[in-house]
Amino acid sequence: MATQAPVVSCYEAGRDGFWIHRALTQVGITNRVVDSASIEVNRRARRAKTDRLDALKLVQMLVRVCYGEPRVWREVQVPTVADEAARQVSRERTDVRHAQTRVINQMR
Repeated sequence: MATQAPVVSCYEAGRDGFWIHRALTQVGITNRVVDSASIEVNRRARRAKTDRLDALKLVQMLVRVCYGEPRVWREVQVPTVADEAARQVSRERTDVRHAQTRVINQMR
């Protein structure tokens, strides 16, 4: 493969934040952040939910997007660093409240 070949990646948006996206784009990799609710799932098939199967599905969908197929998935708009930091405070508060409820329930 040529050293100047374009590199494209994708991952599901989650609570981990968008630092992965920023790091990849900083080194010149085209990255797409995908809304996890828009990933295709066969509702009739009973399949195990594993990271390996999810990764294979994401790669298949990424190939379709790179070949120009429209509406394969929905991409998430990456917030600024300041906007993401503001969200993190609310998420941490929610996590602390859940931990507090869990401890109170255990004490009872």
